Amino acid sequence: MASAFPEDSQMDDVFDEETGEDMVRTRDFERMKESRVKQGFRDGMSDGRLTSLQEGFNRGYSEGVGQTLQLARLRGLLCGLLTYHMAKEGTTFTFSEQVVSAIKQLIMELSSVENTGLDSQSHGASATNLSMADDLALEMEMMQLQTNQSGGSPGVTGLSPEQEQRRRQEIVFLSFQRRCAEILRAIGWEDGLIEQILTLQIPQ
Repeated sequence: MASAFPEDSQMDDVFDEETGEDMVRTRDFERMKESRVKQGFRDGMSDGRLTSLQEGFNRGYSEGVGQTLQLARLRGLLCGLLTYHMAKEGTTFTFSEQVVSAIKQLIMELSSVENTGLDSQSHGASATNLSMADDLALEMEMMQLQTNQSGGSPGVTGLSPEQEQRRRQEIVFLSFQRRCAEILRAIGWEDGLIEQILTLQIPQ
């Protein structure tokens, strides 16, 4: 039987079409939202990694430049002493053969470590310099003893790998500094002047 109100059928069709369009729009919106969330997550992860890498690079660069400048300063001081010795050769102002040999040896080691870094020198200390190896071994033993006395696990230093690496680098530099001080003391420099020269901070 035909509807007494034809316009009702037309209205139903319109509502059906609008309902279908709403569902399509809803699905599209959900897909777009999900896509944006995923993209935002990926962008966030990427930005986070880049930020971490940049911070790591900045820290490593700053530390590396600082170490290189300090090592270069020691080498420059020793090269100056060697140049002075060569200029005064044949006079009473020259250094002993033992001092000259120690200066040349230390210049050679400093030149090497400037290229390879303090960390590689710290791991190869036993093969290159027994005095440096003794410094490293003694420092590690002292840190382990302090850890054991404070209730920590025996055989560990209580430092994170990064902290222990940095400490080893510091020990290597201090070993170079101590040997340089011994040379300066051997040629007659006073301890106050040696300390002032060796602890002078270089602006970066």
